[in-house]
Amino acid sequence: MSPPHEGPGYHTFAPGTDNKFKSKNVTQEEQDCRSALWEEALSLNLNEPCDELVKKDKKMDMLVLDAEQGDANIPNSINSIIELDTKTYIHSFRLYSSMFTNYLAIKAVKIHKRNNSNFTNNMFAILVADAWGKLPDGFLFGNIHIPGMYEECQNVKAHYVFQERHKVPGIHYPPQYYYEDELRNITGRYCQVQYKFSNLSKTDTRSGTVFAIVKYGGESPVPFSYGTCIPDSCTQADMEESLNVTFNSPENAGLELLRIVCHEKSNYKDLRGIDIILLAIAGVLFGLMVVLTTIDIITKQFRMVAFRRGMVFQLIEPFSFIANMKKIFTYDPPASGTITCLPAIRVITMLWIVICHQYETAADFTANTLDSLKYQDPVVTQVVANGWISVDTFLFVGGLVLSYNMFPPLLSGKLVNPFKIILRLVFRMVPSIIFLAAFCFTLLRFLAYGPRAYILEEFVDKCDSHWWKDALFINNLLFPDNRGFAVNDCLDHCWYTAVHVQLALVTVFVLLVFAKRKLFGILTTIVCSLIAVVVPLAITIAYDLPPSPLWPIRLDLSFEYMWRVYLVPWCRAGPWVVGVWTALALRSSRLTKITIPRVVVLLGYIAAISLGMTIVLGLYPYNHLLPDKKWTPTIAAFYGSLARPAWALCVAWVVFTCHTNNAG
Repeated sequence: MSPPHEGPGYHTFAPGTDNKFKSKNVTQEEQDCRSALWEEALSLNLNEPCDELVKKDKKMDMLVLDAEQGDANIPNSINSIIELDTKTYIHSFRLYSSMFTNYLAIKAVKIHKRNNSNFTNNMFAILVADAWGKLPDGFLFGNIHIPGMYEECQNVKAHYVFQERHKVPGIHYPPQYYYEDELRNITGRYCQVQYKFSNLSKTDTRSGTVFAIVKYGGESPVPFSYGTCIPDSCTQADMEESLNVTFNSPENAGLELLRIVCHEKSNYKDLRGIDIILLAIAGVLFGLMVVLTTIDIITKQFRMVAFRRGMVFQLIEPFSFIANMKKIFTYDPPASGTITCLPAIRVITMLWIVICHQYETAADFTANTLDSLKYQDPVVTQVVANGWISVDTFLFVGGLVLSYNMFPPLLSGKLVNPFKIILRLVFRMVPSIIFLAAFCFTLLRFLAYGPRAYILEEFVDKCDSHWWKDALFINNLLFPDNRGFAVNDCLDHCWYTAVHVQLALVTVFVLLVFAKRKLFGILTTIVCSLIAVVVPLAITIAYDLPPSPLWPIRLDLSFEYMWRVYLVPWCRAGPWVVGVWTALALRSSRLTKITIPRVVVLLGYIAAISLGMTIVLGLYPYNHLLPDKKWTPTIAAFYGSLARPAWALCVAWVVFTCHTNNAG
């Protein structure tokens, strides 16, 4: 971390005299002067008066190298990043002790500074510096994640007797600080820093991934990050304040601190009452499974037919491991009228979604992160980059299955109990959602370890406060307690279950109109279809939103799109309504008995495949690392309102032709 050139408000860790970034314009006399200043600055004695410490800090300011003193062929902002990360080396790491708000942090930094002046005699200083993330090979090629050594930092230990007697203004001291020496154990605290730069010149045309960012517009599509090791007396707030000063300095113009996360060994190690309760529940369920599975085996082995037909065994069987595995892996011929092509559609779509998420999550853990993004450039990769449309297949299937099961009694003029349908749907999902959410905010934290532990820790914190939203199927809605660029829920993927239940709740009551008169039901469905198109059209235009969650857009705009369009049922109803229309067609005896000419079937599949490929691949000019052009409001409005129902129509053609034996 490189400090500002003005003011004494920093202390230096392990400065050394390495001349790797020596300015080409520095004379030998100036270099000798610098060496003398280093020698004087490193002769720091912590028992000196505070004004002497300040004087030496001022002299050390002169030793900071400007960003422009690096390679003149590298843009200044990139060079600032190189300098920033290189200064995490032993020879030039800095912390702003004047920004710290507790006296222990002040003393730890000073003690560390004193001992770093002689590494050969102090293993604590060596290990701390060795644990810092350092500039890696291929930085300019896109190797922008520098984790350092998490385990080494967490295991660093040292013992010091603090003997300072002077008071630093503005720092709160405990009473014993003035009366007795204090023996403290200092350990390492691992912190991960994420930052970005956004002021690169757009005129640079050199090759290389980092320079591609210049062409992209000066902003890195993913943040830079590095790990550092500080004394545990320094808190995350201390480190954050120090870094804010660093990034706000003139020579670091364009660098923006995104986040800092500090870890410690004691995080989430004690069992709480809720943890013990969940363990007890899990133990009871496991015990029931073992006992009742044993009963299932014994009664089957001894052919206790009467017992197995009784009510008691009917209560036991759902807990039997063997019985459940048999149901999972046994294929029974489908009943008459079953839409047999739906399992294959579900499997293919689920694999598609898994691949999309795998690419999304793996990008943040790849060594050459920026270079890996070039694989997004081919048009075919839109299958992943624009894979959001895959979820609409499940929405189509959801509307189809629900309506298909409701139409037989409704079309014959009989009412159905909508509450029974909804309760059955809800209670099939609620127990598993609650148990999984409970595991996430209790026991999951014990699995968090390493530089990226904060990902699980933040997940645990969200579940601790918002698990109930998932169980009530309202986790896709924005609440006043929302913080940052995320909808506050627990299980992020359960936004789909919320949308599914919300659309089902509306559908079961709307379809009741068919029992009164089929024409009224058709008119009501037409109105719902128009609403499903007009609402996302109006929202996209009103808020100037993109056509889809395009990859290279601002985080705030992407978040606004998600909670205004992607996560809400009134903008995801298009495919669901197409599913209702498809169910109505499949329940029509006249339509299902029609034999479609082979030429028409072929033309229909050509049209469906062409339309589907256009929907998936059509956003390529706007949806890759270096987009050719920016999307327009007209494209956003039409794509945002029509793409999803159009995709559902493509799938509907496949379902209809397969179910009516017209697919060939």
